[in-house]
Amino acid sequence: MKSSALLSFFFLGLASAAFGGAAPNEVRIQLAASPGSLDPAIADDDYASKVLGNTTDCLFGYDAKGKLENRLAEKITPKAGGLRYEVKLRKGATWSDGAPITADQFVAGIRRSLDPKTGSKIASLLFVIKGAKEYYNGQGAAEKVGVSAKGDVLTFDLVKPTPYFAQLLTLSQAAPVRADVLAANGGKWPAIAPSTGAYRIVSYQPEQDLRLEPNQKYWNAKPGALPVVLRIVPDESTAVSLFESGMLDVVGRIPPYDLKRFRDKGLVQSFPQAATYFLSFNAKKPPFDSAAARRAVSGAVDRAGTVALLDSAHLPANGWIPPTLEGYVKGDAMAKKLEADATKNAVGLKKYSGSISAAYSANAVNGVVMERLQNDLEKKIGVKIGLSTMDWKAYVTAIRTDTPAIYRFQRGAAFMDPIWHLASFTSDDPNNPTGWKNAEYDRLVDRIARTPSGSARVKLIAQAEKILVEDEAIVVPVYYPMVSHLVAARVEGFVMDPLNGIPFAKIRLKN
Repeated sequence: MKSSALLSFFFLGLASAAFGGAAPNEVRIQLAASPGSLDPAIADDDYASKVLGNTTDCLFGYDAKGKLENRLAEKITPKAGGLRYEVKLRKGATWSDGAPITADQFVAGIRRSLDPKTGSKIASLLFVIKGAKEYYNGQGAAEKVGVSAKGDVLTFDLVKPTPYFAQLLTLSQAAPVRADVLAANGGKWPAIAPSTGAYRIVSYQPEQDLRLEPNQKYWNAKPGALPVVLRIVPDESTAVSLFESGMLDVVGRIPPYDLKRFRDKGLVQSFPQAATYFLSFNAKKPPFDSAAARRAVSGAVDRAGTVALLDSAHLPANGWIPPTLEGYVKGDAMAKKLEADATKNAVGLKKYSGSISAAYSANAVNGVVMERLQNDLEKKIGVKIGLSTMDWKAYVTAIRTDTPAIYRFQRGAAFMDPIWHLASFTSDDPNNPTGWKNAEYDRLVDRIARTPSGSARVKLIAQAEKILVEDEAIVVPVYYPMVSHLVAARVEGFVMDPLNGIPFAKIRLKN
């Protein structure tokens, strides 16, 4: 058993003794890893988003079905043909310590996210704001960023019309910050800080747990909201054992071999995600600097067979845009074309057989997917690959610093628009570790960003997706995830939105 699992048993055993075996009046939810960062400007993983989605209100947010709703904004008004937006703040909203939330704090938060010294990867999504890209790249000044405050009104000046701009203001990188908190912590935003959301963090032990309590000063506080303990349990089997012993109420990663028995007990709840599970490549080095080699791998992947092995509700992914977002296309035309050409495209790849390594972050699902990939490549195109596994933090570091020849990842939408999926493979996006560049693709993504929702935009998305998935095959979509959770019988009101967020304030415990 892993040391992390032993620690989990140890601490949870102490908790059980403290409560005398009775179920405490708190909700205990598994996190499979510690958040990479709880600084809203830096946070960029699902573990952080589950926390910040409850502790950090932005100007806008989403309900459980993914519909945009006002949070700290009272209203938004487009002006100057969509090149300017004015946002009026909600009256009377405060931080969890009672300090008022002001427009100046949003200006400070956005500037800080764009500051090159902060190191935010997601802040590139704010480049539609005038001066943002220049400041982020160290070629401009904070004062030149096109966001300003006057009283309770924020004004944003944009470089181009951006029909989805309000959705960008759901990002934690556009959240407010306070100068006094930063000054007291050496310029850093601490994990335990005043909150603008429905919850506040009261304690955090990395690799062990986070404890959250309802924010009594929240503008939309819900009566009956319960304390939440997020227990960090990386090992799926350990998490299942803790669930069965009553020490976890919600488990977010279920080993494939456990799904059926828990479904039969009525303890599994599944939710569609605005996400795509995919493979990608290091396009800077042979053999995957060749589009033909990448197409060979994509054509060899048995998507339906992989999903069947997982015994899940996932959908085989034949395109890059998932069903919950504009531009999703039903059918498997792309996948069939790649499959038909796989053997021909593999001719130049075969000489590398036995020397290619595919990397993945350690968990049971990824293990099944990558072992199936290994089998598919050898069986269908005669190419042998090795597999390399590592823990989440080491894996993310490896992708960013020394991209593996083949790696797996999941691209979840940062907001309910396909532009995040598409922009993350543009030439200069900091979230593109592949080294792949395509000028035509970049131009298409820029046009998509400017185009309002509708048939014209859908056609442009299809053109971009063809380059990404079929012509260049820099991404190999595998499946669209349906996220399944184990949810204890005593829990009600548990939901997950399409962006992988869980509104803790909705959860109740049955008597």
